[in-house]
Amino acid sequence: MSELSQYLHYWPYGVAVLAGAALSVIDRRMFGKYVLGALLVLIVAGGQLGMYLSPFTFQGGDYYMESLIASLFALAGLAGYAVTVVTRCACTKMGKGA
Repeated sequence: MSELSQYLHYWPYGVAVLAGAALSVIDRRMFGKYVLGALLVLIVAGGQLGMYLSPFTFQGGDYYMESLIASLFALAGLAGYAVTVVTRCACTKMGKGA
């Protein structure tokens, strides 16, 4: 059971990667540009900035952990987004070349 519990710690990141892939598909169908990808990049940058501007304290009142969580999940979503965009571009190039 302990091996299963180790893998269950990673499911939120898997959901974030799948959400990033879904955002890529939505981006392509609705906008035709990388609007939602840019939004993910801004969330990662904002999370990093929040971590820098609000350092961790044990008393509370800081936004370090919230910024860290937002940054990590946006980064996982960005990974799924990037993989989907690269795969779509590769499939499009293969289809045109054949």
